Amino acid sequence: MIVDPVYDSSSRPSLPQLLDTLEAALTACAAAPADPEAQAQFDRVRRETAETVAGLRKADVASPQVGRIRSLVRQITECGLLDRATEPDALVQADAWSVAGWPGLLAAMLAAPAWRCPSAPSLADVPGWLWPDYAVWRLGVPGVLDPLAGETEAWSASVLAYLTDLARWSERNIGSASVISAIETWLPLSSLSALHALGLNLRHHAEMRARILSRYFRVPAALSELPPLSRIGRRLRVGFVANDWSRSSATCAALARFEHLSPADFEVVLFSARDAANDSPFAQKCRACAAEFQVLPAVEDEQMTTLQYAALDVLVFPETIASACDTVARLALHRHAPLQIMLGESGATSGFPEIDLCVCGAEDDDRREGFSERLGMLRGPARAFALQPAKNETRLEFSRDNLNLPPDAVLMVTMLSVPSVAKQTLEAWARLLAAAPAARLLAYVVPGPNRLPGGGERLLGALQNALAPAGCDPSRVMVLAPDDATHEENQAVLGLADIHLVAPGAVHEFWLAAAFHAGIPVAGDVGADWNCSPADPVSGADVFGANHEDRAIRLAMSADTRDAFRRHLAGLNENGHGFLDTLAAGDAFGHLLEAAYDELELSGRELFRMSREPLRCGVFTTVDDAVAAGHEALARDDISTALFEAGQALRCAPDSPEARHLFGAASLADGQAKRAVTYLLAAVEQRPDKADYWFALARALVADDQRGEASRALQTCLRLDRSRAEGWLLLVELAEGVGATEIARDAVSALRATNPDHPELAALTGRYPA
Repeated sequence: MIVDPVYDSSSRPSLPQLLDTLEAALTACAAAPADPEAQAQFDRVRRETAETVAGLRKADVASPQVGRIRSLVRQITECGLLDRATEPDALVQADAWSVAGWPGLLAAMLAAPAWRCPSAPSLADVPGWLWPDYAVWRLGVPGVLDPLAGETEAWSASVLAYLTDLARWSERNIGSASVISAIETWLPLSSLSALHALGLNLRHHAEMRARILSRYFRVPAALSELPPLSRIGRRLRVGFVANDWSRSSATCAALARFEHLSPADFEVVLFSARDAANDSPFAQKCRACAAEFQVLPAVEDEQMTTLQYAALDVLVFPETIASACDTVARLALHRHAPLQIMLGESGATSGFPEIDLCVCGAEDDDRREGFSERLGMLRGPARAFALQPAKNETRLEFSRDNLNLPPDAVLMVTMLSVPSVAKQTLEAWARLLAAAPAARLLAYVVPGPNRLPGGGERLLGALQNALAPAGCDPSRVMVLAPDDATHEENQAVLGLADIHLVAPGAVHEFWLAAAFHAGIPVAGDVGADWNCSPADPVSGADVFGANHEDRAIRLAMSADTRDAFRRHLAGLNENGHGFLDTLAAGDAFGHLLEAAYDELELSGRELFRMSREPLRCGVFTTVDDAVAAGHEALARDDISTALFEAGQALRCAPDSPEARHLFGAASLADGQAKRAVTYLLAAVEQRPDKADYWFALARALVADDQRGEASRALQTCLRLDRSRAEGWLLLVELAEGVGATEIARDAVSALRATNPDHPELAALTGRYPA
């Protein structure tokens, strides 16, 4: 038998030589992640180095080679080269090493990922000088996991065990240099986005994360409660905080909730953690929708003072506090208002004790135990984003030449929050590329908090390895993982797509909405709330594919299918997607705010938070009954009752066109022309065939001094119903107002033809004889 010199103990190199060889093998493997020979060589050298390290004496701690080993552990973990399947015997050996003092622990850290070592020691059994490196190892994010083999649960449990241990140490001795070094190593790795992308229950992870942050940032115990004051006879003062108000997924979600909050009931105040980018067109739009705008001071204590002196009733945080470790997240650890809310667009939980309510959709109800906050269920759109362009906002466009992509390739783009995917997802992408030879895949990792170093290279290697069994050219996949990019650049990458492949993660909801809005065909598990594909009228089957993978293959294979999907999306965009309905989103959010604030005032914070029953705004009628009662009130000129009934109808269904029509008519009768136009315009967009809706809109536009728009709305009304006498009379009034006598004459003629007995014809005939 020929003995491999790597395992011939008589010829084994010294530790310095092994480390030199391992560094060279690591460089070669990182440069060619899909090269099986480079990987095999790296694995051989790594195993031999681990065996040698395990044999070090505890007295060797001062050896200069220990520093080299620690550096290699970090590099190997960050490159994801521990991800690949390891032989069972090697895993058993690594697990045994992990509890054999610091030499064995370093050996285990070279040999296997932490989540594959169930015996990995607690911090109490790890020397303090090793805590930072141990944190990197324990928190390493696998590039590929197999959920069906239980790997996701094993990784989640390993991370939770470490976070629990670190939280206890932070609360026990935050002044310790070892504790501080471990936490400061953990901070850039503290995002739970990779775990969230796998759909796991992360409540305990989030709560441990919050405990560590609270101790590290020295968050004091609340000195006094901030009791809610009665809102009777006043508006609720609602603050929204962001890093800045340039366009992003977080600010698009926030604007969707406050753009149309009733100014009669709410006073919106915007806070920006930094001064940059607050003059962009989108930021200007946000600021125009608020009563106040403030840039927070640079010093944390002054930020706290500013928020406390703002006298807020409610403070709303973005979902980024669940993943980022920035100024906004630090502020969310404190109490600034009686009611503090997080907008949970992707179903994440913050774990923060000072966040009382997480606003989410009905599909999150089944996961209520996975939230540290109480859930607030919206009756309107569960996911809403203000994607409509702001005034003077330009759109950046990339060309395929920028990325050296062939112009005729069918480009599939997937937007990822982290460079980590499930094994089954990789396999599905490989099958898709094998079935569609003309297709190419671009995986774009959207820049975000706690970016993992080397994540793009890891993902590319995993993709190329997955393509090999399918016989696909590895050059057909590309990974972009920029350290930083503007929202406009991210949007431009999506704009290159012929097909958007949906992948799970924190950015899933936003980029799915953006793809729909841009008219890009979509394939993947979008969930019931987002399913926009039409069904066959006979079979009921999805016309674009029997399942997600079948749809993706059809779209990739057929230009006609892609064109049909685009035409279908164009029709949906014309009629309005629910996720773009910021009017309904604002109404639903406003109703929920009032319900939450009232219950908080009635029961107190402890009982409010203790309840696990999701909060919903109460309804006491139906849309039909409220609309009927409202129109009856308008008929007898009881405007206050009409407004009340319209409000009740909107509480039942914020996106109801009937409720919007009533509310617009009642607002017009109350002298609120601009608000009337907003609701009546939304009603006609939903019911473009209703002549009375168009007539009501025309009257509101006249009252708002938009006579040109009023004339166009009126013409639409009269095309739908030529017998509407008040429509012809209003047209006469508008025409006479601008001196258009011929239009007025034609309108009188039409009135004479359709309503010959109308009482006002006599006076009009004197001016415009037959």
